[in-house]
Amino acid sequence: MALIVKDSLGMGIKKTIDKEKKYSDEENEQFTRQLFSEEEKKILKNDGILTIEYVRKIIIENSTRDTYDKLDSDLLIFIDSRINYNIYLVEDNIYTYEDLCIAFPFKEFNISPESIFIRQILVIFNEEEDNKDKIEIFNEGDPIIATYDLVKIATGKITLNNAHKDIKIPKRVIRSKIFIGGDKWNDFLQLRGFFRGMVQVSNLQIDNGKTPEFLKPFTIAINNQLTIQNSENLSNEESNPELNEGLNKELNEGLNEGLNKESNEGLNKESNEGLNKELNEESNEELNKGLNEKRLKIIENNILLITKKLNNFEEIIRKLNK
Repeated sequence: MALIVKDSLGMGIKKTIDKEKKYSDEENEQFTRQLFSEEEKKILKNDGILTIEYVRKIIIENSTRDTYDKLDSDLLIFIDSRINYNIYLVEDNIYTYEDLCIAFPFKEFNISPESIFIRQILVIFNEEEDNKDKIEIFNEGDPIIATYDLVKIATGKITLNNAHKDIKIPKRVIRSKIFIGGDKWNDFLQLRGFFRGMVQVSNLQIDNGKTPEFLKPFTIAINNQLTIQNSENLSNEESNPELNEGLNKELNEGLNEGLNKESNEGLNKESNEGLNKELNEESNEELNKGLNEKRLKIIENNILLITKKLNNFEEIIRKLNK
């Protein structure tokens, strides 16, 4: 079942997080387990899967650098062959998919962690000197050149004319379930900071409680994104009381709060005394009908705002996904 947690931008509403991918034994064979013999694979299977807590402990204890996103090949193989889920390494932490989506606004921005993080791959070169395989780690998508050859290029021992025959050709390339942050991750953190700042500023209720006009399209767009996601989950899992309770609370506390804030600007034009007198003259049925009509009108206005302003937001997301 999917997790329901608070959003990570401070908007006070909830988001739904899918359960993370778990690889079967057969699927795990496409990763570093293919380096092991059949007997070694049986031992790995009997040992079981490492928990994320134990993975963090191993990386921290074996890290000789100031950051956790620089693993040597032996440590990467040890961990990758003993897990059946993806892990994401940044300078100061180790995350699972669920950890990332809880702590960061991937769902709010409709971006997958795999599109931001860089998969680590193992490349095996054959060393002619001792006839032993040499394993190096590369970022998936980067040029694959052995460290030994990079040194020879830097010292002029390999030139453009003889590069095609002197540079070692990879003997084998193996993907891992380990990802690290890079430039896109840093851009994502800046985007998160930008939107969190806007949400906090809008919550200050400056200008007599009115949200600044230039902030409305962004906060409404993100709010709308999560509301749509939660509405879809509500229709798909109507029989789940816990899910319905969470979504109804989100709609009442989040969406209605936003709508009431927007409606105050129009309703406050009348005095409280006159408004109360008018409302008291109506029946409960008529009152609910009137409020619902006003809220529908506000939703229509918000949709128009989103339609006009959302292009800028989508352009930022497209750049991140490139």
